[in-house]
Amino acid sequence: MQGLTHYFKKMLLLGVEDTYTFNEKRNIQITNGITVIVLGINIIFLFPLLWLTNTNKIIESLFINLLTFLPACIILLLSKKKRHLFARYLLFVFFLLFLGLIPLITQENSGTHLQIIVIMSATVLLFEHFQTRILFFLLAGTFFILIINLGDDLASMLGRPLDLDRKGRWINTISMILLMFFILQAFKSESQQYQQTIENTNQELSNKNQLINESIRYAQRIQKAILPDLTEFQEEFQESFILYQPKNVVSGDFYWHHQLPHGWLVAIGDCTGHGVPGALMSMLGVSFLEQIVVEKNITQPSAILEQLDELIRKTLRQEQTENHDGLDIALCLIDQKQSQIIFSGANNPLWLVRNKNLEVYKGTRRGIGGIIFRNRHRSFEQHTIAYDTTQKTTLYMMSDGYQDQFGGKKDRRFTTGRLKELLVNQHHQAAAQQQETLTQTLQKWIADAEETQTDDISILGITI
Repeated sequence: MQGLTHYFKKMLLLGVEDTYTFNEKRNIQITNGITVIVLGINIIFLFPLLWLTNTNKIIESLFINLLTFLPACIILLLSKKKRHLFARYLLFVFFLLFLGLIPLITQENSGTHLQIIVIMSATVLLFEHFQTRILFFLLAGTFFILIINLGDDLASMLGRPLDLDRKGRWINTISMILLMFFILQAFKSESQQYQQTIENTNQELSNKNQLINESIRYAQRIQKAILPDLTEFQEEFQESFILYQPKNVVSGDFYWHHQLPHGWLVAIGDCTGHGVPGALMSMLGVSFLEQIVVEKNITQPSAILEQLDELIRKTLRQEQTENHDGLDIALCLIDQKQSQIIFSGANNPLWLVRNKNLEVYKGTRRGIGGIIFRNRHRSFEQHTIAYDTTQKTTLYMMSDGYQDQFGGKKDRRFTTGRLKELLVNQHHQAAAQQQETLTQTLQKWIADAEETQTDDISILGITI
């Protein structure tokens, strides 16, 4: 019995490849299964020949068995040759005609037309396209109804009235039940197997996701350790804040500061991408700024950006590879001795608010690293802005995440204009209140459109 089961399973898998989808595998196995069961029924029908004495009946039965056997073998051969669509069409068309016309050949109503119900059921599983399923289902259903209602009349018109074959009807009824059971069992078995595969895959993905999340959280701790501590900076500039909100756990934005004898260097960087790739770039940015300022003692903002561009391109071998990662940055030297701000930017601007007047100093239209444009050798412009220590001056540097955030009632970008208006209206407030206002405005903007954060967000505000 075990050997027979093994052989049956082997026949079911004729022409099945591991690369096939679940539906493709199921359809092939059902086609093969129906064909194998028909062959088995064909063999069962040979046993009644042992007690037949009428030679014509024996020849007729052998002829019918042969008519069934040959197409079944052809179907299995087509499956083996991976001509699965042809195998399905042959299974459907041949057995539909054969089961319907066999009573006219044998002159016996043995219930073979009951097998058409199996063919009707199989069409739902065998054919992928909905239109094809409907077509063949209706064709089989129409054929079944015609045979049920007009079979006897047609036989009488041909001069071959049908005799009721009770033994044949029993055999056909049992075989129909077996075929239906096989189809439902095959569908259930494959569905359970597919469900188990999904559960195993989900569990595997869950385990991998947990490991990835743990790695990202660890990366977050490393990134936080590399980003400068703001305590000393905020002791010097008590009215300052940093709104730092990664899209994911780690960020492609970074902030940086360094104290000089005559003032402070302050920067906000926006690296290519976000998440882990962006975070790796941000760590390079912070590390290179430290190297340029501390080791090379370069303190002029434009010269720092030139060095940063060179280091990024050299480290990522952008002259030899197709790596186009880079960053945009706004960099200021707050010279407290000369009471002036020296600004240089790569694409990113500096905004200054004094007496509710907004002054915009644009960065050079050139990024750090990244794609090499025609203006690659263009020097980074440097702006020198004097400020009055008796007058309240607030400077803002930011990445483009806040103004590019989608939201609001119409699900649009926040826009640079809205951000300028918001900063001008609140620049007189305390730093903590400004940060809170920016945070709440952003949250409401996102919630109104049921959006999610689309990019890393960084805004640095300093009142001097």
